[in-house]
Amino acid sequence: MAQAGGEAYVCAVSSGTALAVATAAAGPGSSKLALCEPPFMAGVEDGAWIKE
Repeated sequence: MAQAGGEAYVCAVSSGTALAVATAAAGPGSSKLALCEPPFMAGVEDGAWIKE
């Protein structure tokens, strides 16, 4: 992203959300993320699942 001008807003769907999160975590450049239907479940530190 640095070569393309610095920062980007990232929009990702389904399995692309995992790539977007990994890219954002790898370093600067992603200033905002919009994630739709990620293929993973949310949990908390003690291993319990978050209920809707």
